Amino acid sequence: MCTEESHFDRMSHIYHCNQQDMGPPQGFKRGMKLEAVDKWNPSLTCVATVTDIMESRFLIHFDAWDDTYDYWCDAASNYIHPVGWCEENSKVLSPPNGKLVPVTLWSLDHIPLIMIQ
Repeated sequence: MCTEESHFDRMSHIYHCNQQDMGPPQGFKRGMKLEAVDKWNPSLTCVATVTDIMESRFLIHFDAWDDTYDYWCDAASNYIHPVGWCEENSKVLSPPNGKLVPVTLWSLDHIPLIMIQ
């Protein structure tokens, strides 16, 4: 289950990235949940997980998707957003099972209900 420590403040991390040349992105951890844009279909924002970290970049995996869609990015990427970004910006969030549901279902209290194990 995700905790508040596993989520990030985008502007804070952009600031930290600009203050450091290399090293792991501050606050990002393996297993952390995000809302990430599909680079090959930018109209889709999906539930995603940080699956690896290497130097100043991390690997994004779309939950319940094949790993061929994974991509590396840094904390300043416009393709990643904290949990709740879609709801705050009136965007549709695609959950792991591919069925569209109201974005209000995506919250820390509901993560176990929408994850496919």
